[in-house]
Amino acid sequence: MTDHTPLTSQDLDEIETRAAHLAEYACQNGGEGDTLAGTDVPALLAEVRRLQQQRKYLITQLAKRDAESGRGDAALREFLGELAASEDQPPAASAAGESGSTR
Repeated sequence: MTDHTPLTSQDLDEIETRAAHLAEYACQNGGEGDTLAGTDVPALLAEVRRLQQQRKYLITQLAKRDAESGRGDAALREFLGELAASEDQPPAASAAGESGSTR
């Protein structure tokens, strides 16, 4: 993946599946592939997912601040909106659609 587009949940799931198959193969044939596929790749995937969730949370908080004050940082909101446009939901929809504690 050299185009630097954000990874979707489906992309991450597919990588996870390939890593699991590679780990099985490496365990059967020896080598360090089992460490890479069995430990390193899952850890990296977990970190990517954590950062994606954190980003969604921050976008939600920014949207709330703007809604409460009417003076949100438009440039930052625009920048984050461009990043979020490639995800499943735009920032405004994700802010309204997320549940759980936001503080």
